[in-house]
Amino acid sequence: MTIPGNVKKIGEDAFSVCNNLSSVTIENEVESIGDEAFFDAGFSEITVPSSVMTMGYAVFGKNPQITMVHCMFPSLPEGWDANRYKGGAHGSPDVPYEWTG
Repeated sequence: MTIPGNVKKIGEDAFSVCNNLSSVTIENEVESIGDEAFFDAGFSEITVPSSVMTMGYAVFGKNPQITMVHCMFPSLPEGWDANRYKGGAHGSPDVPYEWTG
């Protein structure tokens, strides 16, 4: 699935429990990802483009198969929730992040 750049915001729980999502591409120009937007989704890796200036809580939580979230930033952006990497309230492991920008 590709989320095109003309979509500015991925809403809270937008793809939550879509555990058959095997691949997600977020195009540049998407600006915001809401709380638990990809909670319990099925993909193993994702790249967050440098256009994403806000990210909510546990966006990729309860997703045991996720191996890496590649962030196109040199470090944590100010508008990202400090707990965006948390596995969530269901005891799932924290999500690994990589800063590549």
